[in-house]
Amino acid sequence: MTNKFYKNIKEASSDCWPLPPVPLLSVLCVVLISILCPLLSSLAAFGLCTWMGNPLYTIMCVTPFLIAGVGVDDAFIMLQSWQHHRTIECPRRRLSCVMVHVGPSITITSLTNTIAFGIGFFTPTPQMSLFCLCTSIAVFIDYLLTFTLLCPVLHQLAQRSVRRVFPRPCVCQSSTEYLKCLGVCRVQCDGLSVGGPSRELGRPTDSALAPTLRAVRPPCRPFLALDGLRTAPAVPSVLLPIWSFFVDQLGNPPIIKTETAPDGSLNVVAFQFTIVTRHMTEWWNRAVVEEKVRAILERFPQFNATLHDGDAAILNMLLTVKSDLIGSIAVTIVSMAVICSLFIYSRLGVCAIALCISSICFTLVGVLSWCGADLDPVTMVDVLLATGFSVDYTAHVAHQYHTKKGTSIDRIAHSLHEMCPPMLQAGISTALCMLPLAFVPTYAIVAFAKTIFAVILIGLLHGLFLLPVFLCALHKDKRKRKTHGGELNAEKGEEEEEEQLRKDDMLEEDGEKGERRVGEEGGGGTTDAKNGG
Repeated sequence: MTNKFYKNIKEASSDCWPLPPVPLLSVLCVVLISILCPLLSSLAAFGLCTWMGNPLYTIMCVTPFLIAGVGVDDAFIMLQSWQHHRTIECPRRRLSCVMVHVGPSITITSLTNTIAFGIGFFTPTPQMSLFCLCTSIAVFIDYLLTFTLLCPVLHQLAQRSVRRVFPRPCVCQSSTEYLKCLGVCRVQCDGLSVGGPSRELGRPTDSALAPTLRAVRPPCRPFLALDGLRTAPAVPSVLLPIWSFFVDQLGNPPIIKTETAPDGSLNVVAFQFTIVTRHMTEWWNRAVVEEKVRAILERFPQFNATLHDGDAAILNMLLTVKSDLIGSIAVTIVSMAVICSLFIYSRLGVCAIALCISSICFTLVGVLSWCGADLDPVTMVDVLLATGFSVDYTAHVAHQYHTKKGTSIDRIAHSLHEMCPPMLQAGISTALCMLPLAFVPTYAIVAFAKTIFAVILIGLLHGLFLLPVFLCALHKDKRKRKTHGGELNAEKGEEEEEEQLRKDDMLEEDGEKGERRVGEEGGGGTTDAKNGG
């Protein structure tokens, strides 16, 4: 696949720079710009997030890898279309044809990805929310750079090939300009801090005291446990004053509240107790147990009992994640369908894309369940993001199908011939970009990588196999059944035309037979006349 990608880029750029020693430099230039667009968009997204005062979390480090895989998809499609229109000599006309050919499909995928990540911004988890915001900004900036950076580079290379002008590859003419460039890069890199724009220390390892702990840690480790056991009887005398001070600050709330009755008896007014359970390492099991306890408490409202759990916010999200996921998927699919309807003027095509996106989403949930993933907020956000990615594997084929002319088989054949190579290249490149994240020991990052791998396989299966069959079946059914405004469809018209031709042939045959019969009768009369004579 790498050789095919290199061949496609070489063929696309060799027309721009056709001299024998220069095509390699042209290929390197196109490859550099194709990779530079996602990287620049990621840097710009990080800069905007820090400029708005948002901190940078660990999950946000996934954004450059994700944009590198998604952004190159647009470059693949652009280069494939540029190679497809290589017979056009004028660079301006060639670029305009490329923009008309693949511009709408690239716009569809970019806008849907931006909206999908934008919907993920409203998740209750702050880390995932900022990750979705950063990625949404990066996807939109990469879309702008594809048309404002990659397209002008292709046009300039093609224009120079026509004029046979090849400037020397020189960036800085003097050391002063080189130092100025380094200074600008240094200032830009200083603007990205881990803790935010104020350059606060965001990790414990950034502290100046971290090196001193390395010297203290070795002698403490062997003796700390033994020393704790030796001084175990003295632990209450040490910790009790601290606990007493803490309880006094809270108002010394008693565990059991009592009141004295008029007869002198002591009655219990309120009390609290702790529920201890086993085999509750999974968050979902804890959420189910908490829901059952709440149901029991609701059955006895006269006791005015209340359940307290420090992780109640997370457990409540787990209990509502199923309904939230279904609603979010429905909203996302409707948004994707509305965007596709702006560029694909076919109701059946938009319905086909919406059905494929729905199938990809629910198939993805099943595959993640087989892989052992839990239905938690992280999985919900991953599925929402995958909904935007699923458009990449359906919109391109559907858009090219509805822009072609001819029979349904010819249209789908031309669409697959043009879109199949860049879609495969984009899927493989995205998988390679996500491969290093599978080895990061973080649940959110590994879950996101699994989701991307699954959506690539499911999306390619739908985009290259199921969607073409679905489009051909819909088109055939439409030709058979649709009668709009009194106009007959193509097949019905052909059948009537054939029936009319049959009737004309029958009339001609009857006419020939009648003439032959008349001729025979006339000939017979002449013979009789001659015989009579």
